[in-house]
Amino acid sequence: MNDKQLEELADAISRRVREQVLALLRSTGRSMEEIEQAVEELGNQFEAEVEQAIVDQQPDPAAFENTAPCPDCHAKARFRDTETRHWTTLHGQRSLRRRRFYCVQCRKGFAPLDAALKLDGGTLSFALRERCCVAAALADSFETAQKLLLAHTGVYVGESTLARTALGAGKSLARAEKAQAEAHCRGARPRVKRKPRRLYVSVDGIQTPLRQDWKRDGSLGPLVCEYRECKTAVIYETDQRRDDKTGRLMDRKPIHREYTATYEVSDRFGQRVAALAQQLGASYAKQVVFLADGQKYNWTIANRHFPRAVKIVDEMHAFEHVALVAQTYFGAGTEAAQRWTAARKEELRSDRVAKVVTAINDLSPRTEEQRKIQQREAGYFQKNRARMKYETFRRHGYQVASGVMEAACKQVVHQRIDQVGMHWTEDHADAMAILRAKILSTEPVALRSHCLLAA
Repeated sequence: MNDKQLEELADAISRRVREQVLALLRSTGRSMEEIEQAVEELGNQFEAEVEQAIVDQQPDPAAFENTAPCPDCHAKARFRDTETRHWTTLHGQRSLRRRRFYCVQCRKGFAPLDAALKLDGGTLSFALRERCCVAAALADSFETAQKLLLAHTGVYVGESTLARTALGAGKSLARAEKAQAEAHCRGARPRVKRKPRRLYVSVDGIQTPLRQDWKRDGSLGPLVCEYRECKTAVIYETDQRRDDKTGRLMDRKPIHREYTATYEVSDRFGQRVAALAQQLGASYAKQVVFLADGQKYNWTIANRHFPRAVKIVDEMHAFEHVALVAQTYFGAGTEAAQRWTAARKEELRSDRVAKVVTAINDLSPRTEEQRKIQQREAGYFQKNRARMKYETFRRHGYQVASGVMEAACKQVVHQRIDQVGMHWTEDHADAMAILRAKILSTEPVALRSHCLLAA
């Protein structure tokens, strides 16, 4: 179209919109709900019409050519046919007539106008793919995500397409984080996004159901699920508030946090945590605090990647070990168990871990089970004594309980992957875990580059 024809098209669209706006302005006796719905429908109609009109005006680079260079091998490809392509945007379904060519060497066809519009092989626009990813990650299921997307955009996307889009983006995120971790191990430093005063690194794991090889038609046998650990980390900063009793400045509410989650082995998980912590300013922080429970691999990660960090075993986890000993020796819920537990907790709170070890060793086992628990728990407190100086840690204002980490396991993993009746393959669960982790972080990741060919 020439300029005059474009102006006539714009005027025609404007006249139709003007007529509908005038009709709305002249209408009376409408409720606020009716007005709101009418304006929304008008806006949707206008957006869709303008978008399609703009698409229709995009020039085809090969509109008058019988051959075009193949984008892969650059050989001359011959014109095959003029075809209509359909895809979906935030404003509805769009269509476009364009010339297609076929490359004999590559044995595939292509349309130069697709490349000019930066369209890949997907059926959804990039903006809509991003919405799909966010909805799939934040909802409790793909079905719920589909309903939310329809309610908030008015666009219908099939459940399987939405799932494929979100999981594709999640896999891309996982590959990117893995590459960053490997580069960090080779000595490359990621771009630092923050320079905190104090940085907390907390890790844990949560068991989720993963299915073995299975097909709906039963050709691979019955559905069998097994629980596997999804390793999760949260790296965060806190604000400070003065304690009413002691007057000390204490770390309180997280003000910036970023998550990661994976089903990979602990060594690779540790590499990802270290790279993410470096990106969040671990080398600039005056103190890095590593806070976790007594799981062995947690402290392997701490010693390998955070050797200078202040290392703290979660206080509540230590209390659970004390309670286990008391229940084994004195009986669950008995007054003797409660007294013994209270005494040990007070010793832990006042940096007297050696007293706890002595108290456990002074117990007289009557059964083989009591003997094993005595030996194991005494060793646990002895091994972690330097990480249980809770009075000293509080004096410095540190957090000593991993509530932020416990919440991360529930919010990032459990509430999405471990819902009733759900079962995942490992690669799909891993993709959803990292996608949800990144979207729930204080600064959500830019998804656009991870949505290529995701749909």
